[in-house]
Amino acid sequence: RRDSYNNLGGRLVATINAGGSTDIANNATWQGDHVVFGSGDGVNFDHFGLSLDVVAHEISHGVTQHESGLIYSRESGALNESFSDVMAAAVDQWHRGTQDADTFRVAEDICFPDNPHHEIRNMANPPSDGYSQDDYALRLWAESCTFPSDSNDYCGVHGNSGIANKAYYLMSAGGTQNGISVARLGMPAARAIFYRAYTIYLTSSANYSTLRAATIQSAKDLYDTTTATRVDQAWAAVGVAPIPANDNFANATAISGEAPVLNGTTILASAEAREPNGLSNFNENHSTVWYKWVAPRNGFAAVRAFGHWIDPEVLPFAGTSIPTLNHLFTFMPERAFRVIAGQTYRIRVSAAPEGQDDFTLYVRYIDDLVVYPSDLPWKSASNGFGPAERDKSNGGSAAGDGKTLTLAGVNYSKGLGVHGASDVRYNLAGAYSRFVASVGVDDEVGTSGSVVFQVWADGTKLYDSARMTGSTATKNINVSVAGRSELRLVVTDSGDGNGNDHADWADARLFKSNVTDTQAPTKPSSVAVAHAGPGGIGIKWNASTDNNGVAGYQVLEGNVHLVDSATASVDLNGYAPSSTHTVTVRGFDYAGNLSAFSNSFTFQTQPAEPGLGLSANYHNGTYFQGDPVVSRTDASINFDWGTGSPASGVNADAFSVRWFGSILPAHTQTYTFYAQANDGVRLWVDGRLIIDHWNTQSTTEWTGTIALQANRFYEIRMEMFDQTGTAVSRL
Repeated sequence: RRDSYNNLGGRLVATINAGGSTDIANNATWQGDHVVFGSGDGVNFDHFGLSLDVVAHEISHGVTQHESGLIYSRESGALNESFSDVMAAAVDQWHRGTQDADTFRVAEDICFPDNPHHEIRNMANPPSDGYSQDDYALRLWAESCTFPSDSNDYCGVHGNSGIANKAYYLMSAGGTQNGISVARLGMPAARAIFYRAYTIYLTSSANYSTLRAATIQSAKDLYDTTTATRVDQAWAAVGVAPIPANDNFANATAISGEAPVLNGTTILASAEAREPNGLSNFNENHSTVWYKWVAPRNGFAAVRAFGHWIDPEVLPFAGTSIPTLNHLFTFMPERAFRVIAGQTYRIRVSAAPEGQDDFTLYVRYIDDLVVYPSDLPWKSASNGFGPAERDKSNGGSAAGDGKTLTLAGVNYSKGLGVHGASDVRYNLAGAYSRFVASVGVDDEVGTSGSVVFQVWADGTKLYDSARMTGSTATKNINVSVAGRSELRLVVTDSGDGNGNDHADWADARLFKSNVTDTQAPTKPSSVAVAHAGPGGIGIKWNASTDNNGVAGYQVLEGNVHLVDSATASVDLNGYAPSSTHTVTVRGFDYAGNLSAFSNSFTFQTQPAEPGLGLSANYHNGTYFQGDPVVSRTDASINFDWGTGSPASGVNADAFSVRWFGSILPAHTQTYTFYAQANDGVRLWVDGRLIIDHWNTQSTTEWTGTIALQANRFYEIRMEMFDQTGTAVSRL
């Protein structure tokens, strides 16, 4: 099903026997492109790299990084952790060929007898570790976590992962919780449902409500409505209830104007009938009041509530009804969010259980203008080799000898090029609201170099990238510097010497408060297909430009806002097979200005019904390099291309093909699959690699067997490559 954690054949790299402190020794961490396994302290834990559970858990963080990109805090962070536990259990069950109590215990095989918990987590009984929860109503940091940090488990990412873990256990093994009985699906079905939900439907800000809906839809996609009902029962058993339907907030209090202020008499008020309490399923003691606001113009708005005795929780949402309600990305101390003229926003003001107070609520616009640190004088600058460079890479030892700032093949005209260890400081004098940058090791040193990026303000560390090398994907920084006096941009050598540590603060920007930007980005152009598959498509376009930087893009179908993308490409999924859709794209900047619409792009999704063939992507290059040259449906795989090209635009030599789709067996029995190729060939059925001969060879037929059940869809994927000479592929 996957080709490594990034689905692109990424190397699996590990550092083992890490130590130096108990926290490091008794842990394992995913570092963006490799795993660090602790040595264990010899008292509670053995070497962490000895546990297949732990290995699968950490590598699965890499899958999440390259698929949904779940933000590692609050509910999205809990889903991030849970997916790694789910995959750990799935790998354990697959490897041992059995499902028992140990299947749902993480790292039990490296826990010594003196370890009081005997495992790191228990998916069957999450609260057994004294911290994790298995009921959404009891989740940690539900209302009171303002700033995610290591000290609060990033607002409960490990503790709250137990909620999804218990739901997965109930789907896999069956059981009863909170008086709700859940019929057993078995782990193969449960893991397929979770994998599809996490890799197809979830986005970076997903929460428990989103995951519930995604797994139910995935069950319908893969199986049937009966299976979907069992999935729904599992979520109900852990307190993640369905959202009430057909509620358009008729009773929400309206506010209007650019800077409205409301004085509430009390927030010891119950939610209006059928209001969803902000998708958070508060118990009846939580007090909630809803407001709605129509934005009079584009821009960034901030919302805040002040209480006399308590600090009310304020959350903004976009959408007109519950099915389309999205929790907007927010900052503190004011909740700031991008708004579009004419759209309705819902604002929830809540108190803790039994809280009571008068409060004041306001909404105001905050429009910022970008300033580049490379254009500002710095307070001081130290650098590991040569001087720090403005708008160039570090280069060599001389001033001005750097090149264009380049990260992962992307050129940047603005930014700072430094060499670890580096420390560049600026006076802010409280004049700026945010610092934004893209960071990584410059391409001029290839895959060499190893650094850590840190952002400090007034002695407080605001950001830490963890170790990055020349092969680590670019990371994006977006932190608040409101009210700060000094900004420090620090690059360390990650503790292993500073050879080739060429580090870029690419497109580094400061946002100056209270200055209006009214210039819209240029319109995106040339929207086209990037790749296609059943039920979805990837599209790409030529990027917009803007005087202060493009913040992202909206993708619309007609007047329906489908999704936002931070880059000039996006995947659109969940469509019916063989359906036709027309989309447009427009850019937006950090002040909320919207560009004109791109060209309309019409596409038809590929068929997914059995009997119509398999979807095929043809690539130039022997390992699926770049976007497919040709995407089509092949009715069968029975090709003898000789020494010619397999399709127009595809190389006659040095090409690769990936077919994927589903099969529907007519009988319950063991099936033998025959694959013939010249050169390499691989075949997966139901996620299992049953034929694997990925090397240059003469035309050869290979076989693989697998037991399948009648009248059930199974995913199938076949890959081949041709190096030179005759090309053959048959299945």
